[in-house]
Amino acid sequence: MQELWSSASYEPRLLSVPFALAPAAIAIVMAYTAVMRGAPVLRAYLLLHCVALVPYSVVMMLSPSITSPVVAEQLFRFAASFIPLAAAAGTGFQLALVRLYRPYRGAVLAAVLSSFVWIAVGFGSGGAVAGVVRMPGFWYATAGDWAWIALIHTVMMSLPGFLTLARLAVFSPPSRERDQWRAALIANIVTYAGLVDVALAYGVGAFPLGWLLSGVGCLLVLRALVVEDLLRVRAVDTSVPLAAVHVVGAIMLAWIVLEIMPADPPWWAVAIVIALVFAGVRVMVASAALMARGARTEGPLDRLLAQLVGRARTLTDDRAIARLAIDIIELGIGARARVFLAATEDWGWTTDQGERLDDERAPDPLVASWLVEHRAILFADDLEPAPPELRDLLAKLFVAHEAH
Repeated sequence: MQELWSSASYEPRLLSVPFALAPAAIAIVMAYTAVMRGAPVLRAYLLLHCVALVPYSVVMMLSPSITSPVVAEQLFRFAASFIPLAAAAGTGFQLALVRLYRPYRGAVLAAVLSSFVWIAVGFGSGGAVAGVVRMPGFWYATAGDWAWIALIHTVMMSLPGFLTLARLAVFSPPSRERDQWRAALIANIVTYAGLVDVALAYGVGAFPLGWLLSGVGCLLVLRALVVEDLLRVRAVDTSVPLAAVHVVGAIMLAWIVLEIMPADPPWWAVAIVIALVFAGVRVMVASAALMARGARTEGPLDRLLAQLVGRARTLTDDRAIARLAIDIIELGIGARARVFLAATEDWGWTTDQGERLDDERAPDPLVASWLVEHRAILFADDLEPAPPELRDLLAKLFVAHEAH
């Protein structure tokens, strides 16, 4: 294990530079996913998928620069053990993307847990990776006795989500969601094509392509995240970049302060200095955030909301107010909303056109009461904020109106 950290085990080679494409692309996707607050299930599985791809991409980047076969073998065992986890997380992401995660949540979690078996195998034995072989310019793994089982397990975990996404992306009627699914499908096809490197482990082929395909696949995922809004981004999650600013700023400032201090200070003095440095950085970041928040100006959505309030004051008919709200929402976010109005004489509901909703499609009184108190957006694929006894009623309501 000590050889892994020894500088004698590595010698920088130019061939490592193109191999760096994959970890760079994965890092960009992870950074975007971490800072953009979107659908939580989609976000979690995409992050897990990217994290599981990192070991293989990093080891392939290091492969040309490794001088020790022992180190190369240890690293490839570590890298290969995470591939099944990437497949399981990818299936969870695909099912969440097409809004079918909830009914298959147990199966996805079971697949994720089963993939950890191969992590234990990779760390504890040579069942999946028996060793390494030196190829022109780089090291690569040789398949172990259990490698074929790991491959079958990975494919079996990948197929349900992949086939479901493919079917909906190809055969669904034209819509914005179908465009999202097709973009994700293309990215997944490229990424999963990286499994062709398994043939190289059995001595078939001369150059690995998995690193390139996974890197290009991640770039396509990044394009889909930005252009097609796969994560259904609601806001920027400032907690992650702020945490990075805290850590980096505190480390840099602590290093400067410790360099200024006299040589060999007592441990308690060092602890006090580090604590004060972290507290100081925290105060500076919080002060900067307060000043930035006070400098914000009114945006277009704020002006639209003010327009809705101003125009609604002159209206007395609830249906006219509902139609005005629908128009304002469509103008602001590009989505055509539907508004249901509660009847004053009974528990019935009508549309903004005055049409009566049948009982099967009308909100349950318990659901309506809870939504009034909740006063926040609720998404069809994220019903966790609702009480457990209302989630089935809410799910039926979303399905009945094909709502998101």
